[in-house]
Amino acid sequence: MRTIKLKSLSLVNFKGIRSLNIGFSDAETLVAGENGTGKTTVFDSFLWLLFGKDSTGRSDSNFNIKTLDSDGKPILHLEHSVTGVLSVDGKTVTLQRCYVENWVKPRGTTEESLKNHATEFYLNGVKLATKKEYDSEVAAIIPEDVFRMITNPFYFTSMEAGSAKRNPFGYGRNAYRPRRSADQARIFGVAGSVVRQEHRPIRQRGSRQEKGLQR
Repeated sequence: MRTIKLKSLSLVNFKGIRSLNIGFSDAETLVAGENGTGKTTVFDSFLWLLFGKDSTGRSDSNFNIKTLDSDGKPILHLEHSVTGVLSVDGKTVTLQRCYVENWVKPRGTTEESLKNHATEFYLNGVKLATKKEYDSEVAAIIPEDVFRMITNPFYFTSMEAGSAKRNPFGYGRNAYRPRRSADQARIFGVAGSVVRQEHRPIRQRGSRQEKGLQR
């Protein structure tokens, strides 16, 4: 069995966090704070480092990585990066993903303008040529589907029954797919007493469906 440990995580101008360095030990690490203090941002940064997405599955072109000013506008000429140091079966692996601005000076002008953005990838301090190469290195450590299944209890039920993603180990090609509806959405953000009321009908629906499959 592979052992993967996150040793440290460093954020530079990632979303609302200007600079943050977190060191992790072998003991359990708890990230806590009031709403809006950056808990989800820390998790988003780790997901973006690995897979280029946030915790809702949006790619970096669809969620705002850049630091915003008081008017909600991106602050230009800033470096945006996340660096993670992992221990993979006792071997240290350093991953870094950078989101950089591409400035150009149009012909006939004296001022530069922002043309677009690019993402740069580094493995153990060495810049990789392509995103495909970086993705391959990350997948060799842990595939995205496996990571999301062990970190998100609702990820499995969001996949179609019988799909390769739903069954990375080849189990249950016709496995029952529970309804992902308002029931599950309510479970996330309600009080414990309501959670208990919502869980029971979900289990009952699953039980009836499973009996039907056994016949």
